[in-house]
Amino acid sequence: MSLQARELSKAHHQAGNRIAVLDGLNLDVKTGETVAIVGKSGSGKSTLLSLLGGLDHPDAGEVWLAGEKLTGLGETALARMRARRMGIIFQQFQLVQTLTALENVMLPAEILGDRDVRVQAEKLLAAVGLTSRQHHFPNQLSGGEQQRVAIARALAGSPQVLLADEPTGNLDVETGLYVMDMLFALAREKGTSLVLVTHDPEMARRCSRVLRLEKGSLQA
Repeated sequence: MSLQARELSKAHHQAGNRIAVLDGLNLDVKTGETVAIVGKSGSGKSTLLSLLGGLDHPDAGEVWLAGEKLTGLGETALARMRARRMGIIFQQFQLVQTLTALENVMLPAEILGDRDVRVQAEKLLAAVGLTSRQHHFPNQLSGGEQQRVAIARALAGSPQVLLADEPTGNLDVETGLYVMDMLFALAREKGTSLVLVTHDPEMARRCSRVLRLEKGSLQA
């Protein structure tokens, strides 16, 4: 298994009230599998992705990535684990505004101290069709171009698992379809497991499995 979640629980607190978001949730993602997580707005989809990526901590339960326990690791160990084994694509791109497209893609490999960081980053930008834009800053790129940079960055460490939160949510239909095609093609080419949160039925249908998040747990 590439990714496992066991008995994950998470609650938010508002005005003194405890609101359960996830309640004993379990998930198994096989190597190379594509899984769509769907559900109503506010059902906890983004919360689940944050827990799977180690960006947030569960109230209870565990997350395992490639046989290694993610839950409970310190921030430095988590950052190295993500850089080595996981890629994350955010709806809002989350690019570093003071870095060029090339420098943004180089970041994960630099965390690991990899050699030939620049060569690898240039190849990834070429794969997403952005060779001519690699020295541009995020504010000089269109939304679609920024998302393509984000995808290239997420793939920089040849991750075993790719997490994507509404990766086409901020794009127009035509650009969204282009980015979606590219995302699935690159994941398939590299044998990467893909877990994506989406409200787009077409994107969900392209996954090998669709799970609905409802009342704190996943339903097939």
